[in-house]
Amino acid sequence: MNKIQLFIFSVLLIFAPPLVSNAQRFGIKAGYNFSKLGYDGLGKDIYSSASDIRTSATFGGYVNFKLFPLIFLQLEGNYETKGVKYSNPPLPYFNASFDGIYNEHLDYLSIPVLLRFNIIAFQIEAGPYFAFLLKAEETKKGFQKIPNADGGWIEQYFDKVYDLKPITKGTDIGLTAGVGVSYSIGPMQISGGARYNYGFTNILKEPIINDNGEVWIDSKKNRNFYIYIGLGIHI
Repeated sequence: MNKIQLFIFSVLLIFAPPLVSNAQRFGIKAGYNFSKLGYDGLGKDIYSSASDIRTSATFGGYVNFKLFPLIFLQLEGNYETKGVKYSNPPLPYFNASFDGIYNEHLDYLSIPVLLRFNIIAFQIEAGPYFAFLLKAEETKKGFQKIPNADGGWIEQYFDKVYDLKPITKGTDIGLTAGVGVSYSIGPMQISGGARYNYGFTNILKEPIINDNGEVWIDSKKNRNFYIYIGLGIHI
């Protein structure tokens, strides 16, 4: 466990019991996630233009309690699927090509800590999130052509799923913000909304190097937008 993980778990262990004992509402939520990656380095434009949105389901639970009139603190635990789908996969080699399917799937346990402002039936919410990597995989299926030193081509066929955990950091920290609506029926509350997550952490452990020995990609950061619906009960 690294220092960031140890700090987050320590804070949760200290503050979670009193927060839960003063909770106003528990609930569950589910939604649909639209994710991409933000890049930096010499090849960032190639990666950005080649990447497409990964779509997938997300779900979790939440607890909130009242701080002041119309202002709540909301803690969540969500299973979030992030990553990217490449429409024309980028390669760290000049004049290389790939024909097939190439995806990066990053799955996290995400813990947002949100301030929520209620205005009649509408909510504005924002705060940091702390995410722990559960799975990191690269799916590569198709033909790859790489130029060799003799002016010819090296052709390879791939049909594999690679584990990216050894080269991906285990934690991600960022900011989440969004808006929502809610409707109460007795002790039950139905809610829905949309959020955007902006990751601050460079999730690469080491930069990606091209065939000339240059740093091709030195930073990858999570970006995702998702919509959700939730069902809560007042305590």
